[in-house]
Amino acid sequence: MKPVTVPVEDNASGFTTFVIFIFLGAVVGVGWIFGKEFLNSIKAKWNEPTA
Repeated sequence: MKPVTVPVEDNASGFTTFVIFIFLGAVVGVGWIFGKEFLNSIKAKWNEPTA
C-alpha cells in the first residue's frame, strides 16, 4: 500500500466553484419566482366557478 498523501494542487479552483454555485442559485431563484406565479395562476383558474 502507498502512504497517504495530501494533494497540493486542486483541479477545481475556488473561484470556479463560486461562479458555478452563483449561477445555479440564480437559476433556482428565477425558477422559484416564475414557478410560484405559474402555480398561483393555475390555482386561480381551478377555483373559478364554471357556470
